[in-house]
Amino acid sequence: MIPSAFPRFLDVMLPGGGWALTVSEAYIDESYSDRDPKVLCIAGYLFRKTRAVEFTKEWRRYLKARGLPYFHTNELSSSKPGSLFADCDKDALCRKLIHLTHDKAAYGFAVTVNEDEYREIVSAREGMPTAYAFALKACIGMVRRWKEKNQAEGPTAFFFEQGHKHQGDAHAFLSWLLEVPEIAAKYGYNGHAFVPKHVESLHPADYLAWQWRLEAVRKLDPNRKYPPRADLRALLRDTDEVRSYTRGDLVRLEAALKDLEVDRHATREAIRMAQEAAALG
Repeated sequence: MIPSAFPRFLDVMLPGGGWALTVSEAYIDESYSDRDPKVLCIAGYLFRKTRAVEFTKEWRRYLKARGLPYFHTNELSSSKPGSLFADCDKDALCRKLIHLTHDKAAYGFAVTVNEDEYREIVSAREGMPTAYAFALKACIGMVRRWKEKNQAEGPTAFFFEQGHKHQGDAHAFLSWLLEVPEIAAKYGYNGHAFVPKHVESLHPADYLAWQWRLEAVRKLDPNRKYPPRADLRALLRDTDEVRSYTRGDLVRLEAALKDLEVDRHATREAIRMAQEAAALG
């Protein structure tokens, strides 16, 4: 566990023990529904550590001034009389979060996939046994590609909301990723931790995950006549990257992975990297 004396999670415990200083931090959250369509979204933001500190201080101060212990989009959108967000100015709250996110976060990313379709089409494989593991792999691949493109060197720590439904999947995937040190180095991975939902740097990821999942579900309506929500359009920047995997994408993914697996000379590392390439397109 990270020492409670830290006002925020500046450092992260390495899987093998010890503490590691990081250059950048990726905060990742999820949004899903147990009702059809079972669309899962994983989304997050990459911060330089110094900018994450700045975001935390400013957003914490803003929330505290309004008597709010945290921000949670699902609670905000469905708030009832007497609930935490019932009496707050929801529009002003979201505008402030968008402004601070644009100012402090380097890069936003999100992926959606239908969990039932993934289970039906894609065979369970080491490293990608579930839709969550697949979507997380795609998101971490997005972070790696953004860092390479922008020459953002240095280790990255990954933070997830504590106690979420897929916490075991997240830990299992990251542990699998680390089995080949060369791949961990390629991703710039420096450790991961699960943090409480009141940790301020998680809130932009929570907001993006809720927004992009809703948009992915609405895109399934063949009779849709309205554009994406104005707050989603305001949140997304040209430099951010979002993707929705369709049924056709999953069919092509499965075919690509099967073709690779018939090559008996493919190394385990080559298969892992090919899985990433197939996931990212």
